[in-house]
Amino acid sequence: MKLPEDILLLLKSIIAVPSMSGSEDQSAKLIEHWMHDRSIKTYTCFNNVWAFNKHYDPTKATILLTAHHDTVMPCSGYTRDPFFPEETDGKIYGLGSCDAAGALVALLAVFQHYYEKPDLPFNLCFGASAEEEISGGKGLSAVLPLLGKIDLGIIGAPTNMNVGTAEMGHLVIDCTCYGTAGHSAASGGTNAVYQALKDIQWFSTYRFPVTPAFMYPVKMTVTKIHGGVQDNSIPDECGFTVDIRLNTCYEAAEVLKMIDAHTTCQIKVRPGIASPSSISPIHPIVLAGVSLGLKTKILESTSDRFLLTCPAIILGPGDISRAHAADEYILIDEIRHSVSIYIQLLERLTTSLVNNIMH
Repeated sequence: MKLPEDILLLLKSIIAVPSMSGSEDQSAKLIEHWMHDRSIKTYTCFNNVWAFNKHYDPTKATILLTAHHDTVMPCSGYTRDPFFPEETDGKIYGLGSCDAAGALVALLAVFQHYYEKPDLPFNLCFGASAEEEISGGKGLSAVLPLLGKIDLGIIGAPTNMNVGTAEMGHLVIDCTCYGTAGHSAASGGTNAVYQALKDIQWFSTYRFPVTPAFMYPVKMTVTKIHGGVQDNSIPDECGFTVDIRLNTCYEAAEVLKMIDAHTTCQIKVRPGIASPSSISPIHPIVLAGVSLGLKTKILESTSDRFLLTCPAIILGPGDISRAHAADEYILIDEIRHSVSIYIQLLERLTTSLVNNIMH
């Protein structure tokens, strides 16, 4: 299948509008209008957009093709305008181009390819989801109850077209250390920043002793810190945020208990804890990918995969190292290749394999 030129124009349009998590209404409208212009019936909920193939058959299995269109805030290291979709040397630059608008438009191109085809051995549901970057309650979790039964999922995310068969869970905590305020020239006061530094040092060096054979170790990363109100005052409060990636060896409660035992900070757990997830290495969708020469991979990142109760893989164009980084980009050839792979993957899901998926 030749990559439609208008799908790249959609990608550029999505990049050109700010679509940070919770404020992705403009990109949602762009996606919805693009689909309407091609006579695809859509449904919406909050900033999520989805559709089913034209000849939907409730007796058949349904495969969900989904990727998110929200982004993080652009980091300070950008040398290009993060909202200008610059195309050069076969690359399209811009915030969200790799994570995950490239995968989103590729899956949409695949959905359009199949949309009007009769007698498919399965149904297709395409979903452009919101709030993935913050595991928000107005993202895919709000949409899933509206979709009916989903039998298989393909989550579009930057995996270099390796089949993601497992991924880490995710937990975010906000920590606060307290001290006693005082004049910085005096000997009194207890510096909350110094207290926080001790805890931060522990987070940076502690290693959880147990690691599963097929997953990475639990990883804790301090991502934000703030404290103090005035140059000449000892701060009585210092806060910092910790991003935690979970494996199957430790429940979130166990990790929190370990943190509480080794630190002095007060901890507030953010909602939206994601559990680690995986699919059987001999599932038909995985075997179909391997038969195409794709490699399987355990992912350190976390996607909307954990929200699905059905088997699912994570698969998409681009490299995760570009995500959330300055001057993010996606290669046009990566998108073109991913569309071809997605279609070949679906073509290998014959009626017998789809029945196996359903039962």
